[in-house]
Amino acid sequence: MAYRIRITKGGLFGNTGELPIGKEFTLKGKPPAGWAGRYEMVAQTDDKEPVTANAGMSDDRKAAILEAIEGLDPEKDYTKGGKPDVDAINALMPEDAETVTAAERDEVVKGSAASKTKKRVALEDQAGELEVAFDDDTSDEDLIAAIKEAKASKKDD
Repeated sequence: MAYRIRITKGGLFGNTGELPIGKEFTLKGKPPAGWAGRYEMVAQTDDKEPVTANAGMSDDRKAAILEAIEGLDPEKDYTKGGKPDVDAINALMPEDAETVTAAERDEVVKGSAASKTKKRVALEDQAGELEVAFDDDTSDEDLIAAIKEAKASKKDD
């Protein structure tokens, strides 16, 4: 039997040192008893078909993380890659909340407005001001072309 687990608290060590919080991996056999309370079970497999043991974060935790992300300053609280900075998220989390990991941030922002890059948000703002029709499936390149076209037609008016 194999177990897929996610580390939720520090103090667990593997062959190469401390295991980072948020890391997921598969163990052959049950996790050591001393690890109790420091990981969550993600899936269990009997070498045939994986069975989900835990769907991940609770809805309350996801909502708290998303609320913190919505309170971030877009100018300084995002990474160069456009993702919300984990330290900035943690600074806005409730005092008694566990530390938010990058994996949790990524899970929460997937599909939310927070997953949009600064560039995409700026493009959507411009498109809205120019009354250019678009949806989430419109590529950045198509949106840029539509914005240029709208600006050109406004000049002609």
